[in-house]
Amino acid sequence: MDLLTWKTFLPAISRSHPSVLKFGGTRDALVGYEPHAARLFLRLPLEEEPDDFLSPYAGIALDVVTIEGQRHLQVSTTLPERFEDSFRLLSLTAEIFEANPTSPVGAFREAAMRWDAVLVMKSLLSREAQIGLFGELLVLRGLVEQQGSGAIGCWTGRRTNLPDRHDFRLLQFDLEAKTTVRRNRVHTIHGLRQLATNPGRPLYLLSIQITGSAGPGCSIPSLVDEVRSALSPGSAARTQFDELLLGTGYRDESAGHYAGRWVLASEATLVRVDEDCPHILQSHLDTVLPAPTVGRIGEVSYEVNLDGLGMLPTSSGYVAVLGDLSVRTT
Repeated sequence: MDLLTWKTFLPAISRSHPSVLKFGGTRDALVGYEPHAARLFLRLPLEEEPDDFLSPYAGIALDVVTIEGQRHLQVSTTLPERFEDSFRLLSLTAEIFEANPTSPVGAFREAAMRWDAVLVMKSLLSREAQIGLFGELLVLRGLVEQQGSGAIGCWTGRRTNLPDRHDFRLLQFDLEAKTTVRRNRVHTIHGLRQLATNPGRPLYLLSIQITGSAGPGCSIPSLVDEVRSALSPGSAARTQFDELLLGTGYRDESAGHYAGRWVLASEATLVRVDEDCPHILQSHLDTVLPAPTVGRIGEVSYEVNLDGLGMLPTSSGYVAVLGDLSVRTT
């Protein structure tokens, strides 16, 4: 059975007149595009009145339409930026409808279940991303406890509109929070800009070591809840936090996938990024390599070992920079 693909259907979207094409198979599934409404749709013939049905997706509509006396279930979207992804959902619905003696609504429900499974797998944070987010939330919780709701504005690492940003921008300095589960204080540095200082602003790296826990400890969802509970519902700070959290890839509906708990493996250590802190900058490459060679180097990631470096929370140096900032997993 030859089925319609996105590649073969795409020309229909560029036409100025409506297009309706057979999806393939024997059950008369139709895929089409209405340019006047910018509507991409799938129509499946109805043999009986469907039961209650609602689309679980924003931007995907379910309707009953009558075309030349034949009633159809229409699955459609009017969001051009999502046409290709939506076409995959429509195709999956049509394939299930063709392959099984199921109703149009039943085919859509089955397609939605499979689609959700794919979306969840696609959207889950990697383990590395979870560890990084956990550390940032530990610091953010401590800042909110220390400074109040205004501290949310200090979480700049997730604000893509800011060039040369670090994880946190405090009043007089910038802060990178690096979290590791390794026994040594080894952290991965992403790019030549991550440990580059901004003019007139010292940069510090807060090294956090964590380990998994079957008992006490914190999880990403528990930290999210703690930060939210410290912010008034409907406040600008709460809205800003939720927007920044979305930018991390975290979704509340996936919280169950991040239920693992972590505890500190050692006290956090504060390291000033200076000549004593191992790091690589663009200027370092420019100094030791010819310009044509430097121009051929793309993205750079490297590891730094901070064992024995930095200041502990009880030290006067730490307190002078971060005050009583608490980085804890209790």
